[in-house]
Amino acid sequence: MLKLIGVEFFKLRKRWMPYILLLVLLATILLPIVVNYINYNNAVTKYPDLKDITAQQDGYQGSPIITFTPGSDNPYTGPSDEDREKQQLAYQIDGWKQTLVLPDAMNNIFSSVPGLGMFLMAFLAASVVGTEYGWGTLRQTLAKGTSRNNYLTSKLLTISISVLAGVIVVVVTGFIATIITSMLVEGGIVWGSFASNFFASLGRTLLMLAVYMSIAAFFAVLLRSSAAGMAVAVAWFVGETIIMALLGGSTGWLAEIPNYLISYNASELLAMNALSLPDDIKPWWQSCGILLAYTTVFITAAYYFFRRQDLTA
Repeated sequence: MLKLIGVEFFKLRKRWMPYILLLVLLATILLPIVVNYINYNNAVTKYPDLKDITAQQDGYQGSPIITFTPGSDNPYTGPSDEDREKQQLAYQIDGWKQTLVLPDAMNNIFSSVPGLGMFLMAFLAASVVGTEYGWGTLRQTLAKGTSRNNYLTSKLLTISISVLAGVIVVVVTGFIATIITSMLVEGGIVWGSFASNFFASLGRTLLMLAVYMSIAAFFAVLLRSSAAGMAVAVAWFVGETIIMALLGGSTGWLAEIPNYLISYNASELLAMNALSLPDDIKPWWQSCGILLAYTTVFITAAYYFFRRQDLTA
């Protein structure tokens, strides 16, 4: 088995796809940090008094106040253009800070990774599992005495290890970047319960990626094509999005259907990555259990159909 995994990693290292996917995911989390810091820095440079203010403080909450002065030429007066701009910037600075200062900044990173990452990791899984059907090397490998179970297991383990390594690289890179921006913006870091939330968010992120990887791997095996595995994984997400939109205003048992869909439970886990949870969020074990069930079913089905495929033609 270890030899098979080594061969799979050797083949994966020789391909361009893993590196492109990693660079895309890194860009997804780093570019917003850079852009938000530039915007924040420009705002506080123009109005230094806004650096330590929040949008919830007096004078920056709600709409600009318009006053009424009877007897004057212009009885309705409001804030100056500069005051309006400062009020708007106060709200924007609040939003920029949340993406730049720990521990809140990591919530944005953990939201970005599964958002785009589920598609990227599905592409990787489908490519690793399904490409050798098109190359014609699958039959040759099995003809040399490699069992089908060991062959598919080596593929899935290679995908899992690669994705785990890639996610850790992306998250650690984002973590280092937000440490730097936290020091630049606040001059320090308030950790709080950061560690426990960090590892819980990492686990939830990996689970969300795993379920879409299992979909892509299953359909790549079933349809004997990496492209088909990628396409079905994307179509599955789009289809669930349409179903949830159609059933959004339903009642009774129809309204319960979205609760058991992958996208809905993935969204629930994404919401749990926030430091302050919504009041109506469901228990973590419910969404995790449903996603684990989907993953188990797709992986089991992949083994079932792979063992019964006629690969002699």
